[in-house]
Amino acid sequence: MSPASTFGSYLKNEGDFCCAEYENSAAVIGAAAIGLSVGSVTSAEAASFSFSYNFLSGESISGAIDGDLQPDNNTVSNLRNLSATYSGQPGTQFTFVPSSFKPFFTLSGSSFRFYGFANDPTTLTSQPNFGFFLGNPSNSNGATVGTFFTNKSSISFPFGVNQKEAENFSASRWTATAIPAPVPTPALLPGLLGMGVAALRKRKNDRSEAAEA
Repeated sequence: MSPASTFGSYLKNEGDFCCAEYENSAAVIGAAAIGLSVGSVTSAEAASFSFSYNFLSGESISGAIDGDLQPDNNTVSNLRNLSATYSGQPGTQFTFVPSSFKPFFTLSGSSFRFYGFANDPTTLTSQPNFGFFLGNPSNSNGATVGTFFTNKSSISFPFGVNQKEAENFSASRWTATAIPAPVPTPALLPGLLGMGVAALRKRKNDRSEAAEA
């Protein structure tokens, strides 16, 4: 594909692809706290991910994004809440992911259609928009950074002076990992258990008062 071709054309060549009894509250709270400490991400579950890609130039894109991990435990789709930077242009923040183009990436780097922009890319008219694209390894624009031209229905690649990076995507220079959800520390466990015990005592006191009335 030529650098000036639209992202819309590029996409044509890609495939879319009960709760426990109240009396057991102390035990339930303790067990939940211990279970959360595993910090694993299950299949088809929303999660946050950190990622980075290193270009041959020595510059890199890195940041965090939310997405849905699919049953293959590799593909992350429905990308949202992007926060990323490009080391070659400090101060630039990528925060927009055009959901209409169904972006996704894989943790292994085997398949991609991942891009982000500094400004809203869904305008009615085409506008210059600094951003990045990580995609097909066989395409010379598979890893690109620069000033794209975007609107709600198409994305055109940068070229010439508007192009900061343009190379074949390499999975060996891509990393992505799930960010563990915050979990209670061991120091908090006594407090959680105490809350359960207090709730149990209150329940028993309420029952005693009701019986005496």
